[in-house]
Amino acid sequence: MAAENLEPSRMIKAGLSAPLHDGAVKYYKGKGWIWPLTQE
Repeated sequence: MAAENLEPSRMIKAGLSAPLHDGAVKYYKGKGWIWPLTQE
């Protein structure tokens, strides 16, 4: 399957075209995938 090699922790940092929702930021921080997010 094509999605087998995808890693969410890398996907949220590469090529974002819009800011993350506050709820998404909280979830990703809880998973340890982002810390502290610099979001304008």
